[in-house]
Amino acid sequence: FEYRVAFRDSIELTKEDLALFTFDGFRSVGAPHIETFLSGADGVTVQSISQQAVATSPGTFTSQPSIIEGLVYREDQTGKKIYIQPLLKAEAPSLKVEITPFPEKDKPVSFTGAIGSFAWNPRLLSPYSVAAGEKIQLEIVVVGQGDLTTVTLPDLSIQPGFQGNFRLSDLSPPGEIVENTKRFIIELRPTSNRIKEIPAMEFSSFNPAFGRYAISHTAPIPITVRKALESKRDVTEERAQIAPIEIESNLPLDDQKIEAPRLGAAFLIGLFIVLSALFGVQFYLRKWLQAQKQEKKETSRTLLLKALTLHSSPQTALPLIQKALLLRLYEIGETSMVIAHSEALSQLGIQGEVRKFLAFIEKRRFSPLSGDVEIKEILEEASSLYYLLKEPSSSMHSVKAILFLCVCLWGTSLSAAEMSSFPDQGLEQYKTAECTEKLDIRKKAFNEALSFYLHLEPKTPSGQLAYNIGNCYYQLSEYGLALLYYYRAERELPRNSKIAHNIFVALNKTGQETGSEEFFDASHRKFLSFVQLLIFSPYEKEMALFALMLFTFIFASLFLWLQVSLFRSLSILSGLFALFVGINFIWAVFFAPYEAVIIQPGILFVGPGKQYAVITKEPLIPGLKVKVEEVVENGTWLKIKLSSGEEGYITKEQSRII
Repeated sequence: FEYRVAFRDSIELTKEDLALFTFDGFRSVGAPHIETFLSGADGVTVQSISQQAVATSPGTFTSQPSIIEGLVYREDQTGKKIYIQPLLKAEAPSLKVEITPFPEKDKPVSFTGAIGSFAWNPRLLSPYSVAAGEKIQLEIVVVGQGDLTTVTLPDLSIQPGFQGNFRLSDLSPPGEIVENTKRFIIELRPTSNRIKEIPAMEFSSFNPAFGRYAISHTAPIPITVRKALESKRDVTEERAQIAPIEIESNLPLDDQKIEAPRLGAAFLIGLFIVLSALFGVQFYLRKWLQAQKQEKKETSRTLLLKALTLHSSPQTALPLIQKALLLRLYEIGETSMVIAHSEALSQLGIQGEVRKFLAFIEKRRFSPLSGDVEIKEILEEASSLYYLLKEPSSSMHSVKAILFLCVCLWGTSLSAAEMSSFPDQGLEQYKTAECTEKLDIRKKAFNEALSFYLHLEPKTPSGQLAYNIGNCYYQLSEYGLALLYYYRAERELPRNSKIAHNIFVALNKTGQETGSEEFFDASHRKFLSFVQLLIFSPYEKEMALFALMLFTFIFASLFLWLQVSLFRSLSILSGLFALFVGINFIWAVFFAPYEAVIIQPGILFVGPGKQYAVITKEPLIPGLKVKVEEVVENGTWLKIKLSSGEEGYITKEQSRII
C-alpha cells in the first residue's frame, strides 16, 4: 500500500489516520518506507509513504477512509512556529481489495506458503564423512525479495531420495531471520553406508508479481557414509532404521505429580514475620503476667494474713477476708474485674462457693459470735477456701496454645484436597513406542506421548513430568530440548539416578565430553550416592526452612514459659540451622544466576540484535548449558556466558531458561 501527500508549505500534522496500514485482513511486512521528492517546477513537494503487507486469508476486505489534518506554519528568527489558519484536511476514500486463494493449478507439492522470489542455498555443517546413523547438520539459507516470515521448509521425508535413506526429526525447524535472510538447520541421519549423497531438494514460493509459482532445485551434496561401528551383521532396511533404546524409561505419572510443589518465598518470609511477632507478643505478655502476678499475690495474700492476725477483732478481720477472697477471684481469672460485693458473684461453681461463704460471714458479722472458737473456725475455713482458689498454670496454657498454633501452621502447609486420578495415556503411548519394531508407529507413539505431556505441563512442571517430556524429545532426536527438561527434572529430583544417566547419554549424543560409560556407571554413581544426599530440591529446601523456623519458635517459646535450659539449647541449634538454610534459600531465589540450555544451533552476537557482529563462527550446539547474565529487549534476547568465558547475546527462540 502507498500514500502520496503533495504540499508546498511546511505543515504540522494534527491528525494522521492511515487506515491502509492497519487494514484488517492484512499483516505488515517490515517498517514503512518514506521517500520525499519534488514534483515539477511549481515547487510542489511529494512525500511517498509505502508499506508492504501480506493478506492473512482469502476474501474481500474494505478499509476505512484515510484522513490527515494539519496547519501551515512558518518560523520566525528565533525558530518559533507561527501557525496559519485554516486547518487543512485531506481525505482518501475507503479501498476495497479482493484476495484470491493460491491457485491450485501447477501448485507444487513443496509449496508451504512462501510469498516472494527466493534463492535457497544449502551448506553442510557436519563433516562430509559420517557413520551410518550419525547425525548430519545441514544449513539452508534463504535470500531474496518477499516476506521471509512466510518461508518454511517443506517435508523433505517425502521428496525423492530421502524416504528410507535418511531419518529426519518430525519437528520442523522454525528458522531464524537474520537481516534479509532466513536460516534453517536440518538434522538428518543416513541409514546405510550405501548412501553417496544428500539428494537434490525442491523448494517453491508464490511470486505475486507474476502470479505464478517459482520452483528451484538445489544441487546434490556428496557425502561418504561409513558402516556403523556397532553393526556386526546384516539387518533388514526397516530394522536398520530402528535405533535401540538407550535411556531409562518413563516414570508413572498421576495428577499429584504434574506440578512441582512449592511453599513460595512470600509464604516463608510471611511465616518468619508472623512467628517473630508471636514470639515478641509472648515475651511481653509473660513480663506483664509476672508483674501482675507479683503485685496481686502481695495484695490478696497480705489481706488474708492480716485478717488471720486479727482473730481477736472479728469486726475488722471479716471485712478483710471478704476483700481477700473477692480479689483472689479476680487474680485467677474468675472475674473480669475486682467485685466490691459478693451479691455480684454467680451462684454456680467456685463463685457460688465464695458467695455462699461470704454471705455466711456477712450474716455472722452483724450477729453476736460465740467466743474465739467460732471466729477461729471462720478464719480457718476462709484460709482453706482461699487456697482452693488456685491460679491455673499460665505456662501450661501457653505451651498448649503454642502447640495448637504449630499444628495449625503445619496443617495448612500439608493439607491438600484429594484429586481424582486419571489414566496415564502418555506412559501407555511411550511403552507402545518402546516395544514396536516399526519406525512409523514408534515415531507416532512418541509424538502422541509428547503431546499428552506438553498438554499437562504447568509453569513449574514436576520432576516426573519434566523427565517424561525429556525422554520423548530424546526419542525424537531433539537432544537440546531433551536436556532442557532433564535439567528441570534434575532440579526437582536431584538424587534420581535415572535422570543422571539420561543426561549423560544425551550429552554424548550432542558431542559434549562426559567421559566413558564405564566410569559413569562405576565411580560416578558411587560418588553420587554419597554426595547427592546433600543436594536438595527447591521444595525440600522450603520444607526444611519451614520446619526449622517452626522448631525454633516452639523451643524458644517453651524456654520462655518453662525456663528449661534444654529448650534454650534446642532453640539455638535449630535457629542456626534455619539461618543457614534461609541464607541458602534467599540466595537461590533472589541472587543466584539463571542457567539456560541451547535448544537450536544459534549464533552468539556482540549485542542484543542481529545487526551486531558475530562472536562465534560455529553455531552453538543444542544441549549446551550456559549461564544467563541478563534478559533484555523485553525477554527476546538473553545475554549468556559460555564455560570458556565468552559472553554474548542469543535469541530466546534458540535457548530456554532451565
